[in-house]
Amino acid sequence: MGNKLKTKKLISLLISILLTLSVATAAAEEAVVPEALTQDEQTAESADEPILTDGEAAKVLVTQSANLILLKYKYDVTREELYEDTLMKLIEAHPELIEEAYEAMFSGLDEHSQYYTEEEYKYFIENMSGEFAGIGVVITMLPEGLLITSVTAGSSGAEAGLKQGDIITTADGISLVGMSLEQARSYIVGEIGTTVKVGALRGGEYWSFTVTRKPVVVEPGRYQIVEGNIGYIELESFDGSAPELVSHALDEFDRHGITNIIFDLRYNPGGSVNAFSEICQRIIPEGPTIHFEYKKESQNFALYSQCADPKYKLIVLANEYSASAAEAFCGAVQDSGVGIVVGTNTYGKGTMQNLTNFRIGGGVKLTEAEYLTRNERHIDGVGIKPDYYSEDKIIRMNRSDFSNFDFETKMQLGDKGETVLALNQRLWAMGYDVGIPTDEFTEKTYYAVYQFQGTNGLYPYGVCDISTQLAIQNIMQTLDFPDNKPFKEAVEIFKSGSLEKYLEIAE
Repeated sequence: MGNKLKTKKLISLLISILLTLSVATAAAEEAVVPEALTQDEQTAESADEPILTDGEAAKVLVTQSANLILLKYKYDVTREELYEDTLMKLIEAHPELIEEAYEAMFSGLDEHSQYYTEEEYKYFIENMSGEFAGIGVVITMLPEGLLITSVTAGSSGAEAGLKQGDIITTADGISLVGMSLEQARSYIVGEIGTTVKVGALRGGEYWSFTVTRKPVVVEPGRYQIVEGNIGYIELESFDGSAPELVSHALDEFDRHGITNIIFDLRYNPGGSVNAFSEICQRIIPEGPTIHFEYKKESQNFALYSQCADPKYKLIVLANEYSASAAEAFCGAVQDSGVGIVVGTNTYGKGTMQNLTNFRIGGGVKLTEAEYLTRNERHIDGVGIKPDYYSEDKIIRMNRSDFSNFDFETKMQLGDKGETVLALNQRLWAMGYDVGIPTDEFTEKTYYAVYQFQGTNGLYPYGVCDISTQLAIQNIMQTLDFPDNKPFKEAVEIFKSGSLEKYLEIAE
């Protein structure tokens, strides 16, 4: 309501200025009268509150008055000078409208430049640090709402039943559709211990979840060894802790002599340029990793890798939600010849934003540069084209190639076998964090089983007994889930030894 009143006041001031102009020009000998009003417009002007709530009509009046001045005013003046002087006088007289002015100034620049109120700016900084009080999900903005790209294991969001791929549309009954990411997020995070009622779309159906806000530390991803000799790193963002995770993963792979690595950047929205650059130091061959083009050519620069003897071969998984630093990484891998990209065309965000904190509170994220890949390819609005196209297909249980339960064997921590693989495959499909499914009952499997039991009316003790298997199978019969085809095809490329063939095609 406050914003509406401020907007109404601003429009009223504009109308007053326009009326003053009209009176002055009416006395002129050769006054140019603004175009005649239609009967409907005359009726509207005679109403109790003519035009005051009609922003488009107010814009027309401002434009007409500026046209009048430019056509008839004795002295030289530009449209830009008129608008700037009008705005400055309005802000000087009504400083309480400064936030509306900031919002209007930055919102029209490009889709990534944005003004933040003091509260929104605080939430944004907390999110960048990776620590906040929320519901334990990583989100990115879509026109339909907030897409959940991952759910943190053990978080309140996971316990409530939220899953990767859900699209949050409301929080406590407030529609989040059309809001900025930070504004929408401000309705989800809050005081520790309070609850938020989240509405989400899943498979075209609307679901409702009541989630308790808890302190959350967002892990940037996970890693493991698959197929015995392939390293797998899933990176959910390029935040400040991402380089440490990648470093630990590479150290682990080195201990096992593993040089073939799948780097999963699907749904990765990007993050810090510094994190991206640090990760490249052990992966990308010596030379530039990314170029930056500024408004002033003298400010242009590039970041470089010092890796003189790269030893890894990479397959990067990407999709249409891979953006920003994730796309820069895809470009560096392609251009340097150390690997290929498997998946679908990426998002196409090739610009860099910097943050500026305002003295009165709040701040702005402003696009200051465009970035180019190692070989100086422009990708903004274009994205990275995969070397090998592969798309996740949404399937049902009866179309999957999952292993089968025997409904006879209890499974517990330390067990291994085909039935355990069947369990991990189903837990993974339901959104539980078990990593890439293997035939080992790990601590992650234990926790996922414990969590499933606790949220489905079963005794929670982390042992997958027959009742738990039946409950999992019954739920799986009703689910649609991705088949993880890009990952499977990446594994096959490594196993078949055909990576070099695709590298030649890419060149």
